[in-house]
Amino acid sequence: MSVEVSDWNELDAMREDLEGEYILVNDLTPETDGYDDKASETANPLNDEGSWSSGTSYEFEDLVEHNGASYYCIKEHTSDSDSEPDEGEDWDDYWAETDKEAGASGDIILVAVDYDDGSGNFYGDGKSIELS
Repeated sequence: MSVEVSDWNELDAMREDLEGEYILVNDLTPETDGYDDKASETANPLNDEGSWSSGTSYEFEDLVEHNGASYYCIKEHTSDSDSEPDEGEDWDDYWAETDKEAGASGDIILVAVDYDDGSGNFYGDGKSIELS
């Protein structure tokens, strides 16, 4: 059975169960509940965590420096590598490169992620998602 998604808060909550099945039941626009907190240009500010380091727990939109570039966390995790991971080796599963500074919005809404052990489903059902 699909979980109905009718506002930005429910869309954001999908990240808690990315293996679930979801259906968009109305258009999401800047006027829909939760837009200011979840999807506006000032929502979800990046949190400066310094440089990437092994054994550190990272949360969504933590900002780190790695190999001379800035990245923000797109999937909560604890780094378990003894050394910095190579670009492309699971790095892209957890980090997105950015030129933004701490405090700026990450401008990302996590809708669906595939996992090695399964994947979720998101059905638009003819509805749209409009950021601005």
